[in-house]
Amino acid sequence: KAAKLKLFQGLSSVDRQRAVVNLDDPAAGDFVAAAADVPVLTYSLADPAADVYCQYYELGLFETQLTMQTPLGPIEVSSGLICKTNISNLLAAAAAGVALGATAEQIKGGLEAVDNIPGRFEVIDDGQEFLVVVDYAHTPDALARVIDDVREVGAKRVITVFGCGGDRDIGKRALMGRTAHEKSDVVVVTSDNCRSEDADMIADDIVRGFAVEVYQRYPEMWDRGCNWLTDVHKCVEGGFERQGDHPGGSLAWRAPWAQYQKLQNDARRYVMTERYAAIRCALGFASPGDAVIVAGKGHEDYMEYWDEDTQEKVMHWFDDRVECYAGLREVAKWQALGVRTQIVPWSVPDRSRVSRNGPEDLQPKSLDHLDDA
Repeated sequence: KAAKLKLFQGLSSVDRQRAVVNLDDPAAGDFVAAAADVPVLTYSLADPAADVYCQYYELGLFETQLTMQTPLGPIEVSSGLICKTNISNLLAAAAAGVALGATAEQIKGGLEAVDNIPGRFEVIDDGQEFLVVVDYAHTPDALARVIDDVREVGAKRVITVFGCGGDRDIGKRALMGRTAHEKSDVVVVTSDNCRSEDADMIADDIVRGFAVEVYQRYPEMWDRGCNWLTDVHKCVEGGFERQGDHPGGSLAWRAPWAQYQKLQNDARRYVMTERYAAIRCALGFASPGDAVIVAGKGHEDYMEYWDEDTQEKVMHWFDDRVECYAGLREVAKWQALGVRTQIVPWSVPDRSRVSRNGPEDLQPKSLDHLDDA
């Protein structure tokens, strides 16, 4: 706040400078006072005392309709920027337009020409019947706001994909896990710029935010000490029973891989440290009217990780937006072929089983053997 106030306090030219202030901000009065030497325009979602305020809005999964009152008269806008946060952004842009002397037609045209803000609640639209949003949210508060915004536009279910960066604030990891767990219907924990840390260890830190609550829903596995909230592709490596519990005495028990996957499917809480796979699985889970949030990287087009050979941090190309578009098309092709993508592993019906009375209920046949799938 102090840094922003300095910008407003530095305004002094009545002829060349203007201030635009959000009246919905609790500190709005401080900013208006700081800019007392120049004309001030205000905007608000609901306060009619503002110079630009929202008289009416309608949120949708793919479009926002709003009418704003301005010193130039009412302006009706149809925007591809969705959620209430973006309504405030549209009002701010309109107020800036008024301050710069733009006409109502220019303001309307300019607002409607903006399809997205890269990596900031960016809608990925490839004609699918559910919402896909890529957002830079990488703190607990930011993630909560994005999920709340998606809820407000009417999503039936919220599927959240996110991770936490390595060599950064460890304390926020469990908090982000808790936020996603409490606010989402389906959670997919994945990697996000691991840098010098191990992706599985970061995922463990995130899962701690909700693991105990989820584990206690399955007392048999809880009593055995099974850590089944690990990477769904690696969980066969974990989950040993306490020594002595096994009838053989010295042997430890381990649940089969399929049981770990079944538990994650049942809880709708997944761990997939390969972000490429996590995005595609989340898209496969979605049904019409749902929303998939891919959070953490936003506009970034790279992934940072540790190269064991060179013992250095390296970067390689990765863009959530590109992966979402590619994933939507890949998932659509698999589904058109009859592949079931609603749970893991993806599967196809086994049509070879036929009883004397005709085909039996189609049983899933795993795709695990298809390495290139």
